[in-house]
Parts: sequence; C-alpha cells; structure tokens
Amino acid sequence: FEKGEGLKGHNLGNLILTALQDMAGSTTSALEIAERIFQLEGKIYPVTTEDVQLEVEYEDGSTIVGEHLLDDNASGSKKIQEVRLCPPAILYDEAKKEILMADMIVIGPGDYYASIMAALSVNGMKEALQKSKAKLVYIVNLMTRFTQTNGMTASDHIKGIERYIGRSFDWSIVNTGKIPQEIENTYKQEKEFPVINDLSGNSIIEADLLSTFVFQKNGVDIAHRSLLRHDPKKLAKAIMSIFLHL
Repeated sequence: FEKGEGLKGHNLGNLILTALQDMAGSTTSALEIAERIFQLEGKIYPVTTEDVQLEVEYEDGSTIVGEHLLDDNASGSKKIQEVRLCPPAILYDEAKKEILMADMIVIGPGDYYASIMAALSVNGMKEALQKSKAKLVYIVNLMTRFTQTNGMTASDHIKGIERYIGRSFDWSIVNTGKIPQEIENTYKQEKEFPVINDLSGNSIIEADLLSTFVFQKNGVDIAHRSLLRHDPKKLAKAIMSIFLHL
C-alpha cells in the first residue's frame, strides 16, 4: 500500500494472513482457510507453530536477534557463523510427516540465512531430513546478498546447508542464463553479484532459469526485494527432469 495509516509499506498478502491468524487463532488454521479461499493446490505447513525470532551469531562472537537487523551489517565485513531460533522451536508434526513421506524435497531459492537456514534450524528438522528417503534438491540463488552471502559461490551455499543438516544434496539446480547488463549494474551498486557457478558433476542441472520479467519495487516498500526471479515454468521443468533419474 502507498498510503493509509498503518497500511503504508505493507502488502495485501501479509495483511490477509495476519487477519486470518487473528480470526482463526493460529497460523496453521489461517493457512487452511487461505487454501480454501484461494483454491490452492497442495498443502502449506509452517515449519513450526511456535513464536520465534531469528538469532544470528557472527564470526567475531557478536550476536543479534531479529531478522530485520541482518541488513545492519552495512559494511559486509562481519561474516555469519550460524543462525538459530530464539527461543528454540520444535518441528511441526504435519510438516515432519510430509518430509518423511516425500519422494523429493526441494530447498530454495530464498534468503539464505533469513529464510532457508532459519527453517532448517528448527529442532527435529535435521533428524527428519536424515531419516527421509526423499531425493534432496537445492536450487541455487541467482544473486549474492551483500550483508549475508557476500562472496559466496554456489558450492559455498551448498556446503553450508549440508553442514547444517548432516546430509548431502542428491541434485543441485543452477542458472546459466545471461543476466542483462543493466540489471547486473543495478545490483552492483548494492555490492551484489551473480552467484558464481563452481559446481561440477552429473548431479548438477544447469539451465537458463531466468524470468524475463524484472520486478519493479514500490517506492514505499521498505523490504529488500530481488529484481531478478527464477522463471516458474523453466524451474518446474528442471525439477521434473530429476524424476527421470529416480
């Protein structure tokens, strides 16, 4: 929203979910209602039903609590050692059941620490992923994030997650499409760059996954947004190609 007391800077999706949470009394019930309203296919489960915040520990021993503080590392000089949830939370039972029953588990793309690592930090997630017989697939992000993943290559992203969960990925998907120079220059102004593809082997799927649509950020939107996105159809094709090898 561009105007309105209490609305400016917020998006409709978050407001709908917040309203449903207030009405239904829980995130899980709110998601069930949203599924029916929007006639969504499949199921959406939160990783945990507990109220938590993200705690970040840097290599120098300092810590912060709150996802919104990640971008306070404006110099990019502080390297993240690990992230955890505060207070510790337990994996939601329904999410655990789906993980154990799945044929394939796809992780990414998304904010490396604020989204992916945060979800993987829930107590019980590591054990569930290790016990699951599903093929584990990682979709490599298109760009680095200066305050979080500055200088990290594709293999750095993968190794970090594998250390967290104690299991190796069966497949990795990485974009090889050419990023338009104009867009790359815009990212460069924020000290963000394409993730370097240093992967090799038969378990790597390389393809042009770029969307031709460039996201235009609303002037009142204070959140960090990616200009570039994966094309959903191209990405779906890459993921489905893995089933040929199952």
